[in-house]
Amino acid sequence: MLSERIVASDSTIYTLQQYYTIVPVWRYYLIRRNPANIVILDGIQGKITKAWSFIGKNAKKVYVVPHGDQTYPCLSLCDFICSYIRANVSHIDAKEIYELLKNKTSAYVNSEFIGDSEIDYLSPKYQHSLTTEQHLPHPLFLIHKSKDIDNAVVKNTDFFHILLNYAQTLGGAVSFENLINQQMALQEGDCIPV
Repeated sequence: MLSERIVASDSTIYTLQQYYTIVPVWRYYLIRRNPANIVILDGIQGKITKAWSFIGKNAKKVYVVPHGDQTYPCLSLCDFICSYIRANVSHIDAKEIYELLKNKTSAYVNSEFIGDSEIDYLSPKYQHSLTTEQHLPHPLFLIHKSKDIDNAVVKNTDFFHILLNYAQTLGGAVSFENLINQQMALQEGDCIPV
């Protein structure tokens, strides 16, 4: 999860969670008159923001995919673009980023500055945490493991990567088992591979 601390003009300090994931989709929905009906986001967590609520009110379906950047190529592409920008833009500003990207792709490209007037949409104003379990795509493959095994060890196995690829071909997702939170989200066809 990417988070960034910013200071508003009134000296209030905000920690912006889901910055990378939420902001582009929120701005896209604000700008486009006929936006996409389905939104697919990389796994996120944190508190509910106005930007998140705005996306939920405008999209017909929102999928939050754990390990989404490893499961869906389009989400992985976002990571590559950000890495490319960091390596090739000397002074990060909206105009320079736009100039760098506009001729590199036929996709929709826009770059803009997000400032104090938008902080209210990005700061966690609500006490409730995101319940991303209700936004998981299915089939959902839950990995059950011993508490003694670190998640990082499992993520480096061939099995994990094969399962991610398989989930992608079915339009699903892979997550580590957490039945306390995931129980309500489980559907027919979801499974725990043995």
